[in-house]
Amino acid sequence: MSYEFRYPAFAIDVEAVILTTGHPGLARVAVVDDREKSVLDLVVRPETFVRNYLTHLTGLTQRDYSMGVNKETAIKAVKEVIASASVLVFHDPTLELKLLELETASYDNIFDTSASVVLMDMAGVVRKRGDRVKLKILSENILGESIQVGYHSPVEDARAAMRLFKRTFLYPDQ
Repeated sequence: MSYEFRYPAFAIDVEAVILTTGHPGLARVAVVDDREKSVLDLVVRPETFVRNYLTHLTGLTQRDYSMGVNKETAIKAVKEVIASASVLVFHDPTLELKLLELETASYDNIFDTSASVVLMDMAGVVRKRGDRVKLKILSENILGESIQVGYHSPVEDARAAMRLFKRTFLYPDQ
């Protein structure tokens, strides 16, 4: 399916570790462009001690993180990539915005696939006010694609979010 999107759009997803403070720490970040091409995929070295690497979710170990970039480098790289963005696509952006220190006012539009009423309707999800739906369910019900089988990949999740965004705005009848 070929198309031209008039404004630059990027989808962002992160993976986190649990720090000894009990708070999440940035562990991996991926950015995908509106053609679903991975333009950034970085493993991030935790800035402090880690309580849980969440290896069972990410597949990444302490050794993988020790070879990653520092948090400041990752944040700078993300901000450089998305500088031209008119639309940022997330699946529940709360964690991403916090860990990447992004100010929402700096971007024209933020699309949250987890809270999209249109996507919930397309997926056949019964909803109540304030509901959010899992990316895995949206991907299976709308795109016919299974994601998050085995380890989670922020590249795979960002691609799924971008496909859902495009399905909502560019190809609503497909």
